[in-house]
Amino acid sequence: MLKIFLVLAFSLTTRAAAQTTPFGFHMGMTMAEVRRLTNATPSPISKFALEATRAPQGHDDFETYALAFSPSTGGLCKVMAASSSINNDSYGVATQRKFKEIKAALTAKYGATDREFDFLHAGSIWNEPRDWMLAVRQNERSLAAFWSKDKTLTHPLTEIALVVRADGWDTGYITVGYEFANSKSCLKEVAAQKNSNL
Repeated sequence: MLKIFLVLAFSLTTRAAAQTTPFGFHMGMTMAEVRRLTNATPSPISKFALEATRAPQGHDDFETYALAFSPSTGGLCKVMAASSSINNDSYGVATQRKFKEIKAALTAKYGATDREFDFLHAGSIWNEPRDWMLAVRQNERSLAAFWSKDKTLTHPLTEIALVVRADGWDTGYITVGYEFANSKSCLKEVAAQKNSNL
């Protein structure tokens, strides 16, 4: 669960309706509503977040969900999901394949991405094919895709971020994050609450 929250702290009528409820969650849901529909428990990282291992409309590729809520309104503002770990994949082949599969599904639902990154950072020593996952782990390789409200998304979604991450030198996983229209103010409130005791 911690891996999701580290990331979270760090993304036609039928089609529009589908866009507003990733995994069955919608903007403004309260913590109580989410708890009734899932097995969500309080996050050890933030009192304004819940974590769960199931969603109202889960997906086989994702095993954990993190949800951020506005301190002032109590409404859901961001959903993050993480896949199960993909082991024994130092070359990143299976992880990249899963990323492409999920990206294709998101593209079919939401339209083309407006930003994609697939590169090894300049000067990285992890430049051999067998170092692919280690470079991700060291934050020296990026593989990500983004959809934004300026290009393909409709209200209330403002951004979707699909990102490859790594747990170790040969273990990867995929995260997908959905930000709602209230996320910018919500995440500012969360940061202000966190820093209020400094």
